[in-house]
Order: sequence, then structure tokens, then C-alpha cells
Amino acid sequence: MAAEEQTANNLQHENNVSRLSKMQKEILLCLMAFKVPDTEYIGDLPRTGEIIEALGRPRTASNYAVVSRALSRLEERGLVRLYRPYLAARGRGLHYSLAA
Repeated sequence: MAAEEQTANNLQHENNVSRLSKMQKEILLCLMAFKVPDTEYIGDLPRTGEIIEALGRPRTASNYAVVSRALSRLEERGLVRLYRPYLAARGRGLHYSLAA
């Protein structure tokens, strides 16, 4: 039965990934370049603006909105983890990585 559960979990994971938008898939590919932090230091993780640049888009208000929304939906699905810094100089200052 364990093998059946594992297969069902794999199919569910694949189904969740296949239902992602093109933008969400691009963001996941972008985040693969960054390692999941094993300490409390999150300074190397990308923020929204850096993800926008990595996607080859200009830093416009509309791109911030689209990418932020996509990141929120990825976090809801458990595919992306967000990190809040203690102090944010501008905006919310969130950093992102793939979920471990």
C-alpha cells in the first residue's frame, strides 16, 4: 500500500505542476538557481524585483503585480517559500526560494 500512496502522491504533485501558468513555471525555473537556505541568512535569496529581471522583464508596476500574484499562488500550493526580513527598507522586502 505504501507504493500505491507514493504513486498517488507523485501523480498529484505532477498534476499540480501541470496546472501552473506559464509565468508560474518560469518563476519556478528561475528559483532553481538559488539554494534553499539552511541558516537564517536570507540575503542571497531573490526578491520580487530580482525575479522580474531574471525573467527578462522590465521593473514596471504591472510586472510587479503579475509576478507577486504568481508568487503568492505558488506559495499557497506549497511550491515556494517566502521569507520576511526583520527590517525592510522598501516594500515588504520578501525573499523567495523553492519549498524544501
